Amino acid sequence: MYAWLREAPTAVLQRAEDLAVELAQRHFEADHLRGALEEYRIAQVFGAELNRRSER
Repeated sequence: MYAWLREAPTAVLQRAEDLAVELAQRHFEADHLRGALEEYRIAQVFGAELNRRSER
């Protein structure tokens, strides 16, 4: 363990923990959003191809 951690005030450690949890949640949500966006783009490609075929 780092020496400065032993001397850090409890409130500082609690805030650091809160921020770390919040950051982890944002990364988790961002990964889900990236996946959803990718699926949406794939759907757009298929939709465009279907439209192109129906216009023939």
